[in-house]
Amino acid sequence: MFTTYEKYISKPEVNVLTIIKAFSGVSFYQVPDFQRPYAWDDDQIDELWDDIYNAVFVDKSEYYFIGPSVLAKSRENHKELYKIIDGQQRLTTLMILFCVIRDTYFSDPEITDKLSDNKLPGFINDIIEHSTLKEYRLSLMKWEDHHGKFKREILEEIKFEKISSKKDWMKVKRKSRYLYVAHRLKEKIDKLVLERGLTGLEELINYILHKVLIVAIYTWSENEGITIFQTLNTRGLDLTPADIVKANIYDNMKDKKLFISQWQELEGISRRLEISVTDVLTYLAYYLSAPDTLKKTVDQELIKRLKINENADKAIDKIIQFAKILEDLEDLKTKSYILISLSYLPHYWWKVILSAAKLSGYNEIKLLQLARDLRRFYYLYWIAGYTAQKVRYPSLRIVGLVKEGKNIDEINSELKKSLEDDEVEDLAKNNLISRNVADVRWIKPLLLSLESELTTPAKIITYDVKRVWLEHILPDKWQSCDYWKERWKEEEAEKWLNRLGNLTLLDKKLNKSASNSPFPIKKDIYAGRRGYPKTSFELTRQLQNYNNWTIREIEIRHNQILKEICNKILKL
Repeated sequence: MFTTYEKYISKPEVNVLTIIKAFSGVSFYQVPDFQRPYAWDDDQIDELWDDIYNAVFVDKSEYYFIGPSVLAKSRENHKELYKIIDGQQRLTTLMILFCVIRDTYFSDPEITDKLSDNKLPGFINDIIEHSTLKEYRLSLMKWEDHHGKFKREILEEIKFEKISSKKDWMKVKRKSRYLYVAHRLKEKIDKLVLERGLTGLEELINYILHKVLIVAIYTWSENEGITIFQTLNTRGLDLTPADIVKANIYDNMKDKKLFISQWQELEGISRRLEISVTDVLTYLAYYLSAPDTLKKTVDQELIKRLKINENADKAIDKIIQFAKILEDLEDLKTKSYILISLSYLPHYWWKVILSAAKLSGYNEIKLLQLARDLRRFYYLYWIAGYTAQKVRYPSLRIVGLVKEGKNIDEINSELKKSLEDDEVEDLAKNNLISRNVADVRWIKPLLLSLESELTTPAKIITYDVKRVWLEHILPDKWQSCDYWKERWKEEEAEKWLNRLGNLTLLDKKLNKSASNSPFPIKKDIYAGRRGYPKTSFELTRQLQNYNNWTIREIEIRHNQILKEICNKILKL
């Protein structure tokens, strides 16, 4: 049954294109003015780069699908014009990547003369700007401020700035999102060339040109393109892995009523876990594929590995079994603060590994031992500054070892090898003693994990990180209070303000009360005097042991907390 608007849209064309094919001939692309500005940040850049890099050098995948693009097609004078309804962030990032390669390597004759494939610079230049028409292939339509900026800063020539500190990175980011992404991609390409030489760069470029694929969905007007895009996103038609898997199982099950009740059970488990069915299926797909990563999309992987088209009944049973394993892990959080610590991580790899362990018959003691080892591993990577993508391949190798029935010592050897290869421990140590830990994402989860280690209460508490406040004992605005101004100098405060020793945990309400108060008043508030409720955090209660708050006290507490973290959590 069609909706009123679906009846009248013409049938879209679908084509699978290589990058070099998409940006060849008289093909030109425009980002319409109703689209949001370019907004990719570190996580999206890292994910795209890691996926392509691993496809080329690790998995040696035959192809890599960059995802669908909805394009409104038209003819304008000499050009085939495609307005990008969906996919502009990916295509813009690729265009920035090509411009980075052009301006960092292919603009230097000494480098281009060493290339084994001397056609590559010409290919890259033609992708950026049509070689005979002299028109750029990508433009940000009607956004004069955005397109003018993109053209000047990226398409014409990237003028790279010297970056030697985090402050420099932030300066570039504030100046221009396009330039920031260009610098981040240059950093990755420089590292690739350092490790693999020009041969590695050529291999990467050839893969991107000929093996990275776009699923292009063509329509004949912007309105039709928007309708298709909205339909896909609002109704989820052929969009989420859950929808595709559900449809395939339903089509192949004889007992449709049984399937409906089973799928409802699966949705109920997902709701209790506060994740989507697609999340459950994603974890399962990675479990089944390990130690290899997914060669196909989540739905394709599951359809193949669960043999849905051959035995849908067994497939849905296995999916529900896996969902129940995830629910068992959630229940185990009420017994173990280690799992609470893991739940603060910005990724789900620990869930896949522990699910594999349960499926492999680990008892509770062995499971919690593995969980403790994983907590150390993932927190070290997090504190060291690595993204979630960095631990994907080590995680899949661990899942593979668990599935093979390897013992804890063998698994620990693999964890240790990854840490050593990436020099994680030294990076983590340096970041822990840094002057600026107050603004990093891992600080509250780390202190909450330490809090659990110090208290081990009868009832395990899961804290909502967003509702816990990171309190500066020497206040952030110390200069607004005479008490602090009399006791602290600018240089000393700058050195210690955001370090471990000056940070503690508080409920938000107590934080507002303590604010910029003198230390004796803060102590009273922490202790529950002056009409305030007593803080529940042991880390904060321990501050009653200090009479003053000077450099000496902060240094003592800094070393104490550092020692506790290293001994109890990170095992450094």
